[in-house]
Order: sequence, then C-alpha cells, then structure tokens
Amino acid sequence: PKVEDPNPATPLGQQAAQVQELQEVYTAAAATVSDAAILAAEQRYDVDVATPAPAGLSGASVEASIEDALSSPVRELGAEDGAKEGTLTSGARWWREEGKEYLEDGKVMSWTVIRGTSADGAVEWEEKFWETSDAFTYRELGAVKSGRDSNGQAWQESWKELYNHDADSLPFIHREASKWSHTPKGQCWSEGWTEDYRADGSVDRYCEKTGSLEDGAAPDDGHANRWTEKWGEKWDGHGGCIKWTDTWASRDHTEGGMANAPSRSWGEKWEEKWGDEYNENGRAGLRQGLSWDGVGGDHKERTWGEEHYPDGRLHKYGNSNDGSQYWDEWCDGAGGWWETAPSFGWHEAVGHSPYLMQVKLQPRAVMGKGKGGRNIITPHRSKSGGSTTSGADRGVAGGYKPNAYRGSDNNPYKQAKENPNPGGYNGGSSNPYGYPNGGESNGGGGQAPPGGYDPSDPNGGG
Repeated sequence: PKVEDPNPATPLGQQAAQVQELQEVYTAAAATVSDAAILAAEQRYDVDVATPAPAGLSGASVEASIEDALSSPVRELGAEDGAKEGTLTSGARWWREEGKEYLEDGKVMSWTVIRGTSADGAVEWEEKFWETSDAFTYRELGAVKSGRDSNGQAWQESWKELYNHDADSLPFIHREASKWSHTPKGQCWSEGWTEDYRADGSVDRYCEKTGSLEDGAAPDDGHANRWTEKWGEKWDGHGGCIKWTDTWASRDHTEGGMANAPSRSWGEKWEEKWGDEYNENGRAGLRQGLSWDGVGGDHKERTWGEEHYPDGRLHKYGNSNDGSQYWDEWCDGAGGWWETAPSFGWHEAVGHSPYLMQVKLQPRAVMGKGKGGRNIITPHRSKSGGSTTSGADRGVAGGYKPNAYRGSDNNPYKQAKENPNPGGYNGGSSNPYGYPNGGESNGGGGQAPPGGYDPSDPNGGG
C-alpha cells in the first residue's frame, strides 16, 4: 500500500510566509469555484459533514473528537482542571502538553501529548492524539500510543483516519492502523492495516501481519521461527473485485529436534479476479494459486488455476514441479460467483466516522486581492451554500467588508508576539480550544500596533 508519510510541520515562525502563499494561490474567484465544487460533491454523494464554524468560535474538544476505539483514561489527566503535570496514587508521574502546528497546504493540527513514568522509573509511556483540517475539505483524526521498560521491551500502537476530496472532487476516506512490539532477545510481532473508501463505490483494503520467536528458539513441530501473512481486497465500484492472500513461514531447523537439521520454509498464495475491469479474453473471473515447501535445497511447488466464463464454461488447470501432478480440463460451471460490492463500503465508512465528520474546518484567511489591491476574505460556507458570517459583519447589499478579519482577534494566522502597545491589541490569540493560557485569550482590543494594517491605505498597508 502507498501510505503517505505525514506532512512535515511548518515551524511557527513561518506563519507569515504561509499567509503569503495563501494570498498567491487562492484568489477570490478560485475560492468561490472551490466552494461550489465542494458542496456539489458532498451533496451528490450524501456526505453529511459538520458546518464550518465562523472564525473565532471555539472548536469541539479534542477529547470528544477521537474514535471510541482508542479512548483512554490517560486523556483525562489534566483535561478538566488544566493541570500540566501530576502524580497518581500509585506514585506514577505524568506530564501534559498541548500545541498547534501549521502544516503544508494550509493544514492546521491541534495536538495533545501526555507522557508518564512509573514510580520507580522502570516503565515510560506516551500518548499523542490530534485533529487536523484545512479551510476546504481536509479532516483528520489520529493517535499514537507507545511505551518501553528498563528491560528493553517496547511497543507502539497508532491509528489515523482522514476525509478529503481528490482532484476530481470525489470524496474519500482513508484509514490506517498499526501495532508492534519487540523484546531485546528478538521476539517481535507487528500488524498493519490500510483502508480506502471512495464515494464512487471503489474500496481498497490491505493487511500485513508478521512475527518471530526469540533468537535461537526451537518451535513446536509444524510451527515456525518467523512468519508473515498478507491479504488484500479491492472493488472497482462497477461490480468487479480482486481478493488475494500471501503467507509464508520458516524455521531454523526441520521438525524432529535435531540441532544440525536443515532449515525449512513453506508458504501459500492465491488470488481471484472478477468483473470486466480485471479480466480479459471474455472471462468472467479467474482463480489461481501456488503452494510450496522447501527443506534444505529441496523445493516442492504446486500451482492451480480456474477460468470462469459467462456462458458457464469452466477451465481448470494445474501442475506440480516434480511432475507428479498435472491436469487441464474444461467442464460445465455456473459462470462463477463473487461479491459485486463489499459488505462494508462508502456509506458504512461515512456512518462509522461521526467524529471525523465533525472536525471543524479552518477559518478562511486571506484569499486574494480585490479593488485597489485590498485583501479579500472569503467567508465560511454552510451546508446550504450560504454564509455563516453574522449580519453585523456584512457590508452594503449583503457584501462582505474586505478587511473584516485583517486586524481582527479572530484571525488565526496572526503572529504571537510581545505587545508593543500595553493595554491595547496584543497581536495574537490563543488556540481555538480554549486551553488555559493565564491571560486574555482573544486579545485586549484597542489600537493596532504601529506598522499594522491601515484601511485608508490603497495598498493594504502593513
């Protein structure tokens, strides 16, 4: 599976550069077209997403926005009273940290990290969870848990899901999860999943599991020192599908317990393809497989296949590499049977992700230039396509004041800096979740600092 690495975080000091990039990339006209495309796509595919909040309103708590599958009492530490560290009755200590990062392509991540250690310091653990969104369609939730002990054992569990639109305005949901654990002596296991659901009905799922015993371990007969299992399934959204598996294992010595016995490895793989998209020569479907077993330098292999045709013909074939088996025959069949659609598809994926769909989009910041070079701020859209800005912020005849958010406390891209005007405007606001910051969360109001935006300046000032 092609799982993209998370976008690297943009340092907070580069927020100004990001705003400049937004100014250059998103013009007012383009933003209008984008909104129309977003609404059309979501209405066409019955996607029910949360209406973006107006700029300056607090978003939902991160604690309430993560899937129940990864809920943990750890997240409650400091969530209500704002404490940043503490000690449990067991003597274990914990620390809580929260922040916001400005990522590539206008994405903003709000995250929380909670770390802890046992009373004797022998065990350390960490849990991080986050939500990310942009101003258009991107929504993401995720979490990572990890731990280690003084004996060298370590483990990690991660999970992420995101909603977005592709270049053709087609909505999709991507999910991924992984777990792993290992010991200093080499015993380990891992498991990873990826799932992709698209509004056109196409689905792609993949899983891989691996494991191994400690170095030098002698497994029971029929078992292995190392093993791997993979499987996948894919639907094209038009009645066609592919399913496959691939498993193999190996042991240092063959069964019998002899220390000088040769190694052994074995495995099996098969696949089936159904529908016009995945077949040729008029076939309705194809099944084929392979199994093998090797001891020392001796390798045995057996292959088989079935070709199914719409008129009921069935072609079976197969052979073994040692010549002991061979068959090639035609017989009557039923044309083959397969699942033309997954039991868990697009609509199930949307219904299974309520918290993901409730992630608030980012407020629209500067989106281009208007008359006289002044900046135009594109308001948030609502489900009906209307604006979520209050009447007080509207200009003449329902138009928007072009500089409504330029110096506003609700502008999320303002730089946090020392107040050059004591008692007045403080140059920035706290994160939208209202975490305690020991001071005014939205600025003190008053006169803007020198060199700031001047509404009478035809070039925008600042």
